[in-house]
Formats: sequence, structure tokens, C-alpha cells
Amino acid sequence: MATPYPVTISVLIDLGSSPTFPVAGTPFTLNNATYGRLDYNFLSSGTSNIVDVSEQVVKISIGGGYNLFQDQFEPNQGTVRIYDPDGWWNPQNTASPYYGFLQVNKKIRIAGIYNGTTYNQFSGYINAYNYSFPTDMSFGYVDLKVCDAFRLFNLANITTITGGTAGQTTGQRINTILDNVNFPTALRQIDTGDYTCIADPGTQRTVLSAL
Repeated sequence: MATPYPVTISVLIDLGSSPTFPVAGTPFTLNNATYGRLDYNFLSSGTSNIVDVSEQVVKISIGGGYNLFQDQFEPNQGTVRIYDPDGWWNPQNTASPYYGFLQVNKKIRIAGIYNGTTYNQFSGYINAYNYSFPTDMSFGYVDLKVCDAFRLFNLANITTITGGTAGQTTGQRINTILDNVNFPTALRQIDTGDYTCIADPGTQRTVLSAL
């Protein structure tokens, strides 16, 4: 059957291993044995378990980017609504094959497929699963609250930036910071930059602040 629209939407969720984050009240510190392990792909995935929910998605709302009025870049974030006739996306459903995997910080990718070419529109992480079961419906739905890696950078603390030497361009410094937190190179597209940096001060701050 021919698709009624020229663009096909693809939504993939990775229920595999997720970034390592602290429990409530525990600071996230890079290279902490429990709450910030390095060399363990904590900003990427060691084991993937991809679920294609494209046919169940009924609404997508994504926004963000540069805020002209506040003169700053804001995270891309939004909501993805999934109709759930089987109840599999209810985190409290112990009979779901996804039970125990519906946790925060699972990765999600939204793309549009046009004329055989895939165009990525959003790559980020799930922050919450807001499940609803309206009385006028025979099944429920879940709203996935999603945000890009800015949220991860704002949760992670960093002090010393290895390789943060004087004379680096801004682009080189950003790449150095991302290297220090093992952020995947495949998810970067960074210009060289027009200015040079002083040596990193080595003060404690969030990764987002360092960037």
C-alpha cells in the first residue's frame, strides 16, 4: 500500500545500556567508580537493544536551539506520543517484554525518510514516561519526554580537562572536553572556531559550563 505522505517517520528507541547517572542526592563526578565511570561509554551505548516504534507514534513535538532573546543555545527537547494497545510501554506492567528497561536516559532517534534517504531530525535521551489511560479509549498511550545531550552535560561535573592547553581554538577545546567525557565522535559536527583559548582553569563545574 502506498504511503499517503511523501515522508516516512522513523522512531527508534535503544533500551540497551544507558549513561551512568547518580541516584538522587549523589553528585555525578567524572571518573567516580560508581557515579561517573570513564572508559565505559557512559555517554554512549555498550549494548544495544533497538526497538522500532515508528508505527505506534502518533505525535512528535521537538524544539530548541538558539534563543535570540536570551542570546544562548538551549537544549532540543520535546515529546513523543506512542499509542500502546498492548500496554508494553507502561513501566508498571510486569508482563511487558520491556519491563525493567523503561528507565530514564534511554536513547531515542527520530528521522524522516524521503525518497529512500534518511534525514536525522533528533537524537537524544528519554527523561520520563508519562502514561495515560483515558476513560474514553480502549487502550492507553505514553508520552516520552525527550532531551538532547545538553541535559547530560548539565548533570555531569568535571574539574581537570586533560589536554585543555593554551592556544587551542574554541572548536579544539570543545572536542577536548567531549573527549574527556567519552562523548562519541560520530555524534559531533564542530567547526574549528574563530578564537583561541587560555589553559583550562581546572575548576569544578558542569560539563555544559565548561563547553
